[in-house]
Amino acid sequence: MKTNKFLEYAVFSGLLLALFIPFIVSTQYFFPFITGKNFAFRIITELVFGTWIILAIRSVNFRPKMSWLGGALGLFLVIMTIADLLSPNPMKSFWSNFERMEGLVTLLHLAAYFFVASSVLNSEKRWERFFQTSVGVSVIIGIYGLFQLAGVFAINQGGVRLDGTLGNAAYLAAFMLLNFFVALFLLVRSRKSKPWRFVYGAVMLLQLFILYKTETRGAALGLFGGVLVSMLLLALLSHKSFYRKLGISIFVGLIAIGGILMGLKNTDFVRNNSTLTRLTSISFSEAGPRFMVWNMAWQGFKERPVFGWGQESFNYVFNKYYDPSMYAQEQWFDRTHNVFFDWMIAGGALGLLAYLSLFLLALYYIWKQGEINFSIKKLFGRLFQITKGAEINYLLEKSVLTGLLAGYFFQNLFVFDNITSYLVFFSILAYVHSISGWQIKFLTRERAIETGRAKHFFVSIAVLATAFLVYRLNVPAMHASSQLIQALSPQTAGPEANLTHFKSALSYNSFGNPEAREQLAQGALQVIFAQSVALNVKQEYYDFAFAELQRQLTDTPFDARYHLFMGSFLNRARNYDAALPFLEKAVELSPSKQTIIFELGSAYLNKGDTAKALATLKHAFELEENFKEARIIYAVALIYSKDFKSADTLLAPLVGTSLEFDDRIVQAYNAAGRFTTVIGLLEKRVAHDTLDPQARFALAGAHLSAGNRAKAVSVLAQTAKDIPSQKDQADYYIREIQAGRNP
Repeated sequence: MKTNKFLEYAVFSGLLLALFIPFIVSTQYFFPFITGKNFAFRIITELVFGTWIILAIRSVNFRPKMSWLGGALGLFLVIMTIADLLSPNPMKSFWSNFERMEGLVTLLHLAAYFFVASSVLNSEKRWERFFQTSVGVSVIIGIYGLFQLAGVFAINQGGVRLDGTLGNAAYLAAFMLLNFFVALFLLVRSRKSKPWRFVYGAVMLLQLFILYKTETRGAALGLFGGVLVSMLLLALLSHKSFYRKLGISIFVGLIAIGGILMGLKNTDFVRNNSTLTRLTSISFSEAGPRFMVWNMAWQGFKERPVFGWGQESFNYVFNKYYDPSMYAQEQWFDRTHNVFFDWMIAGGALGLLAYLSLFLLALYYIWKQGEINFSIKKLFGRLFQITKGAEINYLLEKSVLTGLLAGYFFQNLFVFDNITSYLVFFSILAYVHSISGWQIKFLTRERAIETGRAKHFFVSIAVLATAFLVYRLNVPAMHASSQLIQALSPQTAGPEANLTHFKSALSYNSFGNPEAREQLAQGALQVIFAQSVALNVKQEYYDFAFAELQRQLTDTPFDARYHLFMGSFLNRARNYDAALPFLEKAVELSPSKQTIIFELGSAYLNKGDTAKALATLKHAFELEENFKEARIIYAVALIYSKDFKSADTLLAPLVGTSLEFDDRIVQAYNAAGRFTTVIGLLEKRVAHDTLDPQARFALAGAHLSAGNRAKAVSVLAQTAKDIPSQKDQADYYIREIQAGRNP
C-alpha cells in the first residue's frame, strides 16, 4: 500500500507540475517560448503516464473510466492518425516543427494527460487543488505582466502588448481567458468561505487587467461572449430571484458597455487609448486578410473533404490556392487563424466533427440530469458499470463551465491554439470525464500485482517503455535545437565553428531538420559574400547547404517553400542556370504567389533572358495590379531592357508619391543612360527631404554623369551650406571634380 500511495502522489505531483510549464523560457533552444514548454510537457506527461500505468496495474481505484466524451477523444485520435498518414508530409504531421511543436505526437500526449488526470484526480478536493494551482500560475504570470508594464521586464514582442512568459500576446490572452473562468468556477464553489471569495475576486480582476493589456481582440470577444452566455443561462434558468436579477443586470450591462464603446470608437477618448482603439477597430476591412485565408482553406477542404490534409499541412493549401491580394501579408501562413478551419484542413469533415464533439459532449455531461437512458444501459451494460454517477449540481457551476467553453469557442474563431491553452482545455475535459465516466467492468476486476515475477515484469516493461519514449521523442530534438542556436550565434572561432554546429544540429536527424536547413541556406549566403572569409570555407558552406537543401527536397518534393529556398540560394550564389528548374517548380506548386515569381524573373534577368524575365514579371504584376512592389519590379525590368515608353506608362500612377524616386528606378534609369530622367527624379527626392545628404550627393553624381560638372559643384556647394555636418564630404567631392576627376 505504501508503494501505491507513493505512486499516487508521484502522478498527482506530476500533473500539478505540468501546470507550471508556462513559466519556461528556454533561450538555449530555437523558438525559446515554444520548444522548452513543449519538451517539458511531453517529458512530464511521459513520466506521469508510465507511473500511472504501474499504479493502475496495482490498484483498481486508478483505472480509466469510459464516457461518450472519452470515446469521442479516442475517435478524434483515430481520425487524426489516418489524416496524418494521408498527409502530403506525414513526418511533419506527426512531429510538427520547432516553431509549433504540435502534430499527432502532441495530441497523443494531451490524450494521455486527459486519461491520467481523469483517473487520478478522483475527488472534488483534488480537482480543487488542481484548479487552484492553475489559477495560481496565472497570478504569477499576471504579476510578471505588471512588471513588463512597469518596464522592469521587457515585452518580448516589442511594443506595448503584454506577452508575459508566453512570448505572444494572443497566447497570454487565451491563457488568462481560460483561467479567468476557472477562477470564477472556484469562486462560485466557495460559497461558505468568504476569504476565498475575496481572493478569487481579486485574482479575476488581475486576469481581466492583463487580458485587457494584451490588446487581443479574439480573447476579448471570447471573454465577452463567454460571460454573456453564463449570465443568460443564469437569468433564464435560475429559480432564485437574486441570481436571475444578477444575470440580467450583467448581461444588459455588458451589451450596453459594448455598444457605448463601439459608438465612441471615433472619439478622442477611444483614439487616445491604444488598447480601446485596437479592441474597437473590428471591421470587415480589417478582417479582410482573414477572410482571404479562410477562403483558401475552404478551397483546400473541397479538394480533400473527408480526412483533410493532415496536421501541419495548411502550407500546401496556402501555396496552392494563394490569393494574390494577400501581397501585403505574411507570405508563409501555416495556420488559418481560426481553430475550426485549422481542424477542417487537418482532419477534413470527420476531424472537425470529432473536435466539435468534444465541446458538445462536455456540455452534455455538464447539463445532464437524472439516470442514464435505459437503452444505453441495455446496449453497454455488459461492458461498463453503468451508474448515475456524479453530476455538477449547481446552476452557477454549470453556467460558468458553459461560459468557459463558449468563451474558448469564440476566441478560437480568430486565433490558433498552443500548449498552454490546450493544457487548460484538456484539463476541463478531463474534469468533466472524471465526474461522469462509467467504470469499465473488465478493468474493475482486481489485478493487483504485489509479488513475484509478474510484478517485476510489468514494472520493468513500463519503466523501459517510458525511458525509451522520453529519449526518443525528446532528446535528439533537444540537442538539435540547442546546436541550431549555437550555429546562429557569433562564434569566436569564426564561421567554421558555426558550420560545425550546423552539421551537429542536422546529424540528429530530428523533426527540426527543415528549419535548420533554412537557417543554413541563409547563413551560407552571408558567408559566401563576406570579404573576410577564406575561399575554402565559402566552398564548404556552399556544398553543405546545397546538399542539405537537396535532401530537404527529397523529403518534401511538393512544398513550394523549399523549391524557392533552393532556387533563391542558387540565384544569389550566381548559379542562375541551376536555379531556374527549382524556381519554375516553385511557381508550378504556387502559381499565384508573387514573391516566388519575382525570384524566377530575377533569375531570368540575371541569366540574360530578357524576354522570359519580362513575361514573368508582367504576369506577377497582372495578378494584382494594386501591388506597387510588383509594378516597380516590372517597370525596372522594362527600363533595363530600354522599353522606356512602357515603363513610363507603368510608373505613371506613382507620380507624386515617394515611390516615384525609388532607388531601384533611379538606378535602372542611370544604368540605361537616361541621366535627364535621373536628375528629375533626384530633384524630387531632394525636395521631398531637403536634409537627406545621400539624395544631394546622388543628384550631384547624376549631373556629373550627364557631363555638367559645374552643376554638380553647385549642388555640392549648396549641400555644404544646407547640411553643415556634410561640409567636409561635399568639399572633398568639389576638389575632386575641380581637379578633373570623377569621385
